[in-house]
Amino acid sequence: MSTDEAEWPDSVSLLIKAATLCIVIPSDRLGTHLEIRHIVQNGHLERSCILMPAAFGEYSYAYEWEAARMALADALPLPEYQTNGMLFRCGVATEIMTA
Repeated sequence: MSTDEAEWPDSVSLLIKAATLCIVIPSDRLGTHLEIRHIVQNGHLERSCILMPAAFGEYSYAYEWEAARMALADALPLPEYQTNGMLFRCGVATEIMTA
C-alpha cells in the first residue's frame, strides 16, 4: 500500500483493522507510538504480538526499547529489555501473557 505523509495514519488504521495478526516492534519513533496507541485504544491488542529484538553481536536494542518503554508506559506496560529478546502478547487489560 502506497501512502503519503498526511494519509498514513488512516492507511495504518485500515490495515490494523483488517489484519488477523499484528506484529509490533516498539521503537522510539512517534509514528510507532501512534500505531501502538491505536492498537491499544481500538481493542486490537488481543490479536497483536510484540517482538523484543534480541541483541546480535555488539548490537543491542536496549536503548531503543527502554526509550519506547518509557514513552508508552501510560498505554502499554512493556517489560524491561532482555538481551535474548522476547515474543509476547498482551491481554485486554494489557497484562503480559507468556507461554
